[in-house]
Amino acid sequence: MTQPDDGLKSVAQAPPSSSSSTASPVNPSRSSDGRPTTQRTKPLDEVFALEAEMLKMPQVKLECFHYFSPGVYARELHLPAGTVTTGAVHRFENMNILSKGTISIATEDGPLTVSAPYTVVSPPGTKRAVYAHTDCVWTTILGTEETDVELIEKTFVCKTEQEYLEWHSQSQQLLEQSESA
Repeated sequence: MTQPDDGLKSVAQAPPSSSSSTASPVNPSRSSDGRPTTQRTKPLDEVFALEAEMLKMPQVKLECFHYFSPGVYARELHLPAGTVTTGAVHRFENMNILSKGTISIATEDGPLTVSAPYTVVSPPGTKRAVYAHTDCVWTTILGTEETDVELIEKTFVCKTEQEYLEWHSQSQQLLEQSESA
């Protein structure tokens, strides 16, 4: 099933030279159990600023497919070569699989260029900006029994900076309450 994904912003533009011409293959970080994990993405304000500039440009409609099995939701996104895409902020840890292509991901440590097959677990609070060097297929996998895509998005992602700031503030308050209990 193909559906537009309003949480994604995508333009057919080369990334700024600092993101593309200096990118080189880098090994992903590893968690204590040996799984690849992402570093926190560039500070969110920088990704939100990039997204604001991208919204001034013509947008590219991306193909998005949704798959369900008991307890699992997978969102498969097809990124055409030459597009820059930002996604929503993820509220919870999630698994991502690049099953086709080569992309560069903006991270706090600079660009990370990876090619399929590539699997990574992203921490909560992650918002990505990526450049597709080739046609790519990126799948995000979430644990949920829900099958309504709109409800899944409301539960798992923040689509706007304001929504993120409200969620982050609430999360900090809950953390402080649990630490004082």
